[in-house]
Amino acid sequence: MGKWEHARVQWLLAAWFFAHEKQWGITGSTEQRVQVSEGRVRVPDLVVLAAGPQPDVLIAPPLLVIEILSPDDTYSDTQERAQDYRGMGVETVWIIDPKTRSGERVREAIGSNRRAWK
Repeated sequence: MGKWEHARVQWLLAAWFFAHEKQWGITGSTEQRVQVSEGRVRVPDLVVLAAGPQPDVLIAPPLLVIEILSPDDTYSDTQERAQDYRGMGVETVWIIDPKTRSGERVREAIGSNRRAWK
């Protein structure tokens, strides 16, 4: 967080989802606390949820979690976060590299059904 490319990509994605909230029946947030397990809370860059009221800390899986890589992120840290989200029932996790503006969609168990995209 705090680096221009990271913040810019977060801004652009949030604006895009916000522009489609009514049409798609969604709502979302940046930097939202998500309780992924009994003793662990994560704070992804963006979450997309079904429209409606939401608690202060999400306990139901969001429709989509988006993590934007920071320069100090390691591969194993990123995979651990994705596994936490998938373990709580999040169907789709996007991991985005702000330098290349490309990403990876994690949909199934880590390493089994991954798709990189630009």
